[in-house]
Amino acid sequence: KLVAFDLDDTLWMGISGDEEDVGIHMIEGWPVGVIEALHYLKRRGLLLAIISKNDEARIRSIWANIFGHRLKIEDFVAVKINRMPKTENMKKLLQEVNLLPRNTVFIDDNPVERAGMKYVFPEMRVLGKYPYYLRRILLWAPETQVPFITEESVRRTQMVQAQIDREAARSEQSRDEFLASLEIKITFIEISDAGH
Repeated sequence: KLVAFDLDDTLWMGISGDEEDVGIHMIEGWPVGVIEALHYLKRRGLLLAIISKNDEARIRSIWANIFGHRLKIEDFVAVKINRMPKTENMKKLLQEVNLLPRNTVFIDDNPVERAGMKYVFPEMRVLGKYPYYLRRILLWAPETQVPFITEESVRRTQMVQAQIDREAARSEQSRDEFLASLEIKITFIEISDAGH
């Protein structure tokens, strides 16, 4: 299961590209509840992602000013910050994490982006019109519930990030280079009888 977020006026208040004074004041109010919900979702084993039309270098440079230690960009399994259509980024994201749209929640404050996402992915739950309800919805929605939490659930983000990194490395290398990079060792053992 996956929850994908826009940033401006969704994960924080204000437009980061327009703000000279970026800081913790941008998460006062309802964003604090959303951040708290994200930590619970991550512990449940849900994947978190960012899909935003912004300048990635700027976002990475101001991230700590806005969130401090409350939320790290590494808490997100994938970060798609660029000027591409969000629906295209979502298609790539779903392929990377190997999930279906019906197992995904997309959150954006922009009604045009929400409508576009719902048009391309009719099975996806799309939220963002009412930011004051986001925390409650994220914690109680059927798409974000799990039957139980395991050790694997807690580590799911890191496992999927590693998988995405492996796939990216594999696509940049030839098959022989990729197989050599795995450093696989094979040992042959002769089985001489049934008791061996």
